[in-house]
Amino acid sequence: MAANPDTIGSAADRGSRPHRWWLGPWLPAAVGLLCYANSLGNGFTYDDHALVRENPRTRSLANLGAIWLTNWWQPSQTDDRLYRPLTLQTFALNYAVHGVSPFGYHLVNVLLHGAVCVLVWCFVRRVLGEEAVAALASLLFAVHPVHVEAVAGIVGRGETLAALFLLTGLLVLAPSATRPGAGRALIAAVAFLTALLSKETAICFAPVALLMLHMLYRADRPPWRWWAVHGAVLLLPLLVYLPLRYAALEQHLVRDPFTWSLANPLHQANALQRAQGVFTILGHYTRLMFFPLKLSCDYGYRIIDPQAPPDAITFLGLAAALALVVGLLGYARSTGRRRQLAGLAAMLLASYALISNTAILIGVSLAERLMYWPSVFVLSGLALGAVAAWRRLASLRPTVAGLRWLGAAGAVAVLGALAVRTYARNGDWRDNARLFEADAATYPQSSRLLTLLASARITQSDDVRDDARREALLTDAGALLDRALHLTPGRPEAIRYRGLVYQRLGQLESGRGNAAQARQAFEQAQRCAEEALQALPGDPLSQQLLTWLRQRQVRALRAAVQQRPRDVPLRLELAGLLLDLGRQGKALEHYQHAYQQAPENLDAIRGYAETLLLLGGKDEEAQQLLQRLLSRQPNNPWVLINLARLLADDDPALALRYASEAYQMRPDDPHAALGLADALCANRQDAEALRVLQRLEQKLPASDPTRTNVTERIRALERRRP
Repeated sequence: MAANPDTIGSAADRGSRPHRWWLGPWLPAAVGLLCYANSLGNGFTYDDHALVRENPRTRSLANLGAIWLTNWWQPSQTDDRLYRPLTLQTFALNYAVHGVSPFGYHLVNVLLHGAVCVLVWCFVRRVLGEEAVAALASLLFAVHPVHVEAVAGIVGRGETLAALFLLTGLLVLAPSATRPGAGRALIAAVAFLTALLSKETAICFAPVALLMLHMLYRADRPPWRWWAVHGAVLLLPLLVYLPLRYAALEQHLVRDPFTWSLANPLHQANALQRAQGVFTILGHYTRLMFFPLKLSCDYGYRIIDPQAPPDAITFLGLAAALALVVGLLGYARSTGRRRQLAGLAAMLLASYALISNTAILIGVSLAERLMYWPSVFVLSGLALGAVAAWRRLASLRPTVAGLRWLGAAGAVAVLGALAVRTYARNGDWRDNARLFEADAATYPQSSRLLTLLASARITQSDDVRDDARREALLTDAGALLDRALHLTPGRPEAIRYRGLVYQRLGQLESGRGNAAQARQAFEQAQRCAEEALQALPGDPLSQQLLTWLRQRQVRALRAAVQQRPRDVPLRLELAGLLLDLGRQGKALEHYQHAYQQAPENLDAIRGYAETLLLLGGKDEEAQQLLQRLLSRQPNNPWVLINLARLLADDDPALALRYASEAYQMRPDDPHAALGLADALCANRQDAEALRVLQRLEQKLPASDPTRTNVTERIRALERRRP
């Protein structure tokens, strides 16, 4: 059956006019390439460093398991579960050709954008049936500044790849002459799968495709079987994608719930604040589409503030939501532009739903890159309205019809202004310092942007030889971090970078011979690192800073111990630092010396015993030390737990007594619970041990590494049960 001409435009009208070459797809492609030509000289920015420049998985095309069966963020992060293996594979292809030179990565991104511009033209031409609308929509898409993050940022390739495959699938599914058969639906499903493997937001393909088919073929009244078959075929890729995602994300399909996120403050909002936040986010996206002057790589806390009252942006979002509802009412029309606008509005809603933070909270409140695909429908609707208005002016009497040329000039001016804004914004993405400086100036209330700019200043200071210039950069970084901590007190990332600033200032003072100032700076750096690690256990930067500071302390303490070998507190401090650094052998030497010099010193006894336990092989000596410590500290749970473990084989009854006492003192301590479970097992009380472990498993958060060990022990006990 032929497609409905009322839906896709009048073929007769198009055939009666000569082809106008400037309305073809080549122009938006060329304009899109030119707009982003200056991004080819950019370096790596923002997430490009972790995911491209420093990512070991993309160093070989043979790393298929590491690319296709791991989290998008590994190894830099493991708690944010995303799955985009095809995008990673293209980074590996880039690396195979030209290594880590950023030019090649940017070139691929720009070429992909040019290709998407062509497909946007083809899609709009097919769905709306007019070359003029297709040309204007694709030109708007080519030059719109909201796309800069997706094109100029290398990691934004996931957006362009997903859009490329989504448009390919839609065009395969919409032949110009007849309704598509199941074969075309199967090819479109393959395109859907590749889009999903590029980025998760492509999950919208099936509803968008069915809405497009309804726009094009509703007049043919396809039977329900036709819709059922096509819908089922289009969903087939999920049978491949979801198991792959589940395996790659360690038996998870979605993120764990965030307890707090500066990138998306709605995670901490109540129901009413979330509802308001949805309209605020929509307002920001509306502003970005129609007035893209203020741009940013981050829209986190303070830009989106759940606790703030509604503002102009919130009401703009409410107006945009009402406009979408009005647009959807066009479905009551059987034909015409109102019906076409309704179809575009429906496809926009299907594409926007996942990033709207309405039903599902995502990792960010909003991001410019996320509008790369939904903007196709917004810009198509704008182009449809603009061309209709222009033709209406052309149909009026000659004196008024002259206004159409003014309208055409206005359209060219708008396209030119958008292109200039895009070209300028590309320059902001040249490097981190330039990007974060521009965005922090735009949104100075953003704690995250201030922290990012401070981190860039620290990096700049590391590359500077002149001490005065380096000190100025570090002082600026410190001031930025103080502002960030004033906006969001206790933020661990800002505290960590504050520690790095203190560390580098301490190095400067040390080099100048100012020992007192250097010591004070290093002490402040250590406090910052320890505070950051309390909030973010295992944070690599904080851990590296603390290790560096402790190694420096070790060198100073060694020199002091050599001068004062009988100073027990000094030797114990050195031994403790060595133990913290994982150097148990050296720590044992100093604990032995301290114990020999002061056998009644409780710190010496405990440190000596703890080091023996860590090294292993000297359980009898460790047990004697713990017994001595227990006689002095009978209510010390650490001593009881470790004695129970050492006595489990030789005296299980005594081990159970000690473990029970420790558990009664600290019922919420995982170590006490595990010690009690081990002692119960040693006394053949597996059922009670199982109950203790099950209670512990319920208390531990899913992200706690101890929980994995507890779960394994539970399974082992369950297998042993008759």
